[in-house]
Amino acid sequence: MRLKKKNLLILLSVFLIINVIIFYVQFLPYFKIHSKTYFHERMVNEIVESAKRIEIPTDFIVKEEDRIRVNTMALNRWLIEVNTYLNQNIQKKMDANIPLGYFTGIVFIQNKGPVIPVSYLMNQRLLARYDIKTTSLGINNVLIELILQVECKGHVFLGFESMEMEITEAIPLALEYVQGEVPQIFPYEKGA
Repeated sequence: MRLKKKNLLILLSVFLIINVIIFYVQFLPYFKIHSKTYFHERMVNEIVESAKRIEIPTDFIVKEEDRIRVNTMALNRWLIEVNTYLNQNIQKKMDANIPLGYFTGIVFIQNKGPVIPVSYLMNQRLLARYDIKTTSLGINNVLIELILQVECKGHVFLGFESMEMEITEAIPLALEYVQGEVPQIFPYEKGA
């Protein structure tokens, strides 16, 4: 019995659809990981590029006669400006067409193959905080670091799937080396 052309086309179409569904189900976890990695890299690059344009307050360390302190009032005012700047300059929605070769991890074919549309949508504002880290260097020297901590949450949309993604990045912005006075050392005398 011969198959008619119409029946053969239907049979081939069903076979093709079943193969596409199997391919999608088998490789979806792999696509999820790589698409999240792709947007994580893009967001971190945008955050770092925006952080490069942020002016750091010069008076965040106050040196007094016998002590050093952090000027938290100046840092809190600066932090309001930083949050406003980052939320205005970083895109809330990103679209990308990722080539199928990107998902292989092979460098030579990374930009080859059909493209898969993927989107990222930030579902809340970026939140920036500062952290002060001090490191003791010897007896009386200290290194003070101003670190900007940026957090954002969003969703990555790949086909019919939606994945939540959280990005936390720590960006060192300023280093201040403070050299103290050398303390007097009294020699130990026996019997004193």
